[in-house]
Amino acid sequence: MLKRKSWLFGLVIMMLVAIGFCGIEMGAESKDGPIAATGVKKVLVVYASAPVFQGVSAQQAKDNGIMMQNLLGHFDVEVTLCASKDYQQGQLDNFEAFFYVGTFQEKVPRVLLNDLEEWPGRVMWLGRNIDQWRAAGGLSLVTTLPGPQQVVLEYQGKRLVCPDRLRPNLVKQWSPDAEVWAWVVTPAGRWPGGIHQDNFWYLALADFHSKAYLLIADQLYNVLNYPPSNQKLATIRIEDVHPLRSPEKLRRIADELKSRNAPFMVTVFPVYANPAKGIRVHLRERPELVEALKYMVASGGSIMVHGYSHQAGEAESGQGFEFWDEQRECPLEFGENPDWAWERLNQAIIDLQALGLPLQGVTVPHYAMAGKTYRQLRQNIGLLAGCPQMSDRSRQTQKIPYMLKKDQYGYWVVPENLGYVAVTQEQPVAGMLQAAAEIAVVRDCTVGGFFHPYLDVRHLISLVEGLREQGFSFVDVRSLPVPAIRPDESP
Repeated sequence: MLKRKSWLFGLVIMMLVAIGFCGIEMGAESKDGPIAATGVKKVLVVYASAPVFQGVSAQQAKDNGIMMQNLLGHFDVEVTLCASKDYQQGQLDNFEAFFYVGTFQEKVPRVLLNDLEEWPGRVMWLGRNIDQWRAAGGLSLVTTLPGPQQVVLEYQGKRLVCPDRLRPNLVKQWSPDAEVWAWVVTPAGRWPGGIHQDNFWYLALADFHSKAYLLIADQLYNVLNYPPSNQKLATIRIEDVHPLRSPEKLRRIADELKSRNAPFMVTVFPVYANPAKGIRVHLRERPELVEALKYMVASGGSIMVHGYSHQAGEAESGQGFEFWDEQRECPLEFGENPDWAWERLNQAIIDLQALGLPLQGVTVPHYAMAGKTYRQLRQNIGLLAGCPQMSDRSRQTQKIPYMLKKDQYGYWVVPENLGYVAVTQEQPVAGMLQAAAEIAVVRDCTVGGFFHPYLDVRHLISLVEGLREQGFSFVDVRSLPVPAIRPDESP
């Protein structure tokens, strides 16, 4: 495929880029972000089918495809997901770019490998099973799959230490015409981890929960030929604001952030409950706090709905889950009403808007909720701040390094990838700043973390100023092209 088709594809790309230069400037922006320079709009993501004998469910296998889909949601592309076992002959002809997510060892369907041989589009292959393409007459790439081990990724002059033991599919032999764009350092030595040749890209890892996701995300600009806008953005969330929070502390936080030209988000739930102590307080009973929230909005704050009471059962607000059964690891059920979670969130929207508080989006408590409720809430809200949840199978979430225009449910997503200010650590902000420096390897990255308002505000100031020193600018989420929030009467 590469030898026979790459020259023709390269000629087409040159013509398209030339046409693009006549009409747009590389890196130009619309209100929705950078303008794509080519016609690459439709992509196919094929993920390795579940190896049932290894105890992997079909949903677990699909989760890997969904994570790839979410990363592609940063770009103006239409994504189709497909399990490898479901691929049909000729299906590639409907797409311009192809991604294979080789998380598991499998026998790749021969019909897919044959189609790749005759297909002129762009290919990104992640992880395992690339040797089967070589055996079918494709790319001359020889790999080896060692056991789990400590891994360091070398990319763009940075060393990314992966804390968990990984199984990279290491490259042993490759074409002299290929470019090595990433290296994998293991106890056994240094190996090529990223290979690019013509219209083909390879990465030795398909683990989206490791730091390999940063390399995948950044290389998407090359695979899709998508010009970056060269921005480094940051967001801050003031987390778990409820009726018992201090109005004075919130005003001070607003003043500190405004003085540093740092717009911010405020996650609010309108009811504080502590069933064990018999306490239940509504925000409408705290007019001074409502005024403090309005002051925050006037100072650059955007209010995010953060549930109704951020608790369930006997848990205290802010401590427990609201829409998730932590013990059974599944969505929480409530009687015979299948729409209770959506109705509860809808009531939170109604209560907050009735107090004159403008709402911008949602941050789901602990990011855990049924997929059905995510879809229902999408009719009310277009902006999601946090980490996308994969499925109802678990509350596992995905770290993303930039904003998504469209996740699996259709939300515009503002990422949280730095964690939170944890005063239990000796240096509460240092780890967050280190994470930001690593994420900055991705073009057009957005970093985000959160801060609880009962903590010493000096930690928040240190975080903001540290991100500024790294070259990040703070984004006002009110500037994003998302529709206004509205309550509704029916799911």
